[in-house]
Amino acid sequence: GTYSIAGSSNIGYAEVILAEAIPQVASATDVVAPVYVSGDFVKAGLITGSSTAITAAAELNLKNAGIYLVEGVED
Repeated sequence: GTYSIAGSSNIGYAEVILAEAIPQVASATDVVAPVYVSGDFVKAGLITGSSTAITAAAELNLKNAGIYLVEGVED
């Protein structure tokens, strides 16, 4: 699929987690990049566009997609 970096206008629609950093490109340029479609991720470690906070809507959408945000790493 085609996705965009989560920012303030689209954070509630988050469905995947980018698997690695990609070089910044012009806004009209598509880039092929690996993404995670399921798993557990530390919420504080996620990076969004323009320092956008992860909203409750985004967290619910990710959970419905199979991505779970956790507060920290369990031993």
